[in-house]
Amino acid sequence: MKKEVKVPSLGESITEATVSNILKTSGSYVEMDEEIIELETDKVNQTINAPESGVLTVNVKVDDVVKVGQVLGEIDTEAKGPKKEEQPKEEVKREKPKEEPEKKLQSGAKIRETEEDFLQSIGSEQKEEAKEKPVEQKKESKNEKRTRMSKLRRVIAQKLVEVKNQTAMLTTFNEVDMKEIIDFRKNEQESFQKKHGVKLGFMSFFIKAAVKALEQYPEINGYIEGEEIVVRKYYNIGVAVGTEKGLMVPVINDCDKKSFAEIEKELKV
Repeated sequence: MKKEVKVPSLGESITEATVSNILKTSGSYVEMDEEIIELETDKVNQTINAPESGVLTVNVKVDDVVKVGQVLGEIDTEAKGPKKEEQPKEEVKREKPKEEPEKKLQSGAKIRETEEDFLQSIGSEQKEEAKEKPVEQKKESKNEKRTRMSKLRRVIAQKLVEVKNQTAMLTTFNEVDMKEIIDFRKNEQESFQKKHGVKLGFMSFFIKAAVKALEQYPEINGYIEGEEIVVRKYYNIGVAVGTEKGLMVPVINDCDKKSFAEIEKELKV
C-alpha cells in the first residue's frame, strides 16, 4: 500500500511554500513521524513528517514551489527496512571483478585513437578547469562569507524596501506617564489571569493606544498607490518580534473590535 505525502495547511492566507531541504532522499526507509521534507514560507518554516513507515519516494526537489494539498511523494508501507540494508553489500561484491577496466577501454567513448582526439580531450579538460577556477578564486581571494538567504529573509528584505517606498516613514519619541496603567495592571493581574487564562501585558495597552491615534489621524493609516493616497478603515496592527530566523511581524487584525484579553491571547500565540 502506498501512502501519499501532501503539503498540509500552513496557516491563514498561505497558499504555497518552497521546498528548502529534503531530509530523506528517495529510496530511504523512514519511520512513522520521522522528518522527511522541510518547507519554507514568507511567514513560517515547517517540517513534513512521514505519515507511515516504509520506503520513501520524493517527487520534488529543493527550491520547488508547492501548493497546499500538493503531493510531495509517497511511502510504500509494504516495503521493509532490513531488505533495504542487504542491497549495498551485494553491490560492493559485484564491483570487485577485474572486468571493469576492460569495459572502460572497450567503451570507445574516452579512447584517444588519433592526435585530433588527444587535442580535443585536452581542450575539453581545459574548459572544465576554466569553469571551476572562478568559483575557487571567489572563495579564496575574498575574505568574505556567503550564506544563501532563506525565502523568509528574502521576503522580509523585499517588504522593507516596499514599505519605505509606499509610506511616509516617521520615528518619534515621546515620554508618557504610565503610572495609572502600571497600578491598574498590578491590581487586576490576578483576576484577569483567572478569568481569561492569560497575563495582562503592556503591549495590549500600546496597541489600543495606537488604534485611538489612528482613529484621530486616519491619514497615518494609509499608503501611497500610484497618484492616490489610500486610507484604510480597518485597524490591523503589526508587532515586530526579533527571532533567530529574522524579523517577524505577526499582524493582529481588527484591533479596534477586540478586547484586551483577545489581543493578549493572539500575542501569546
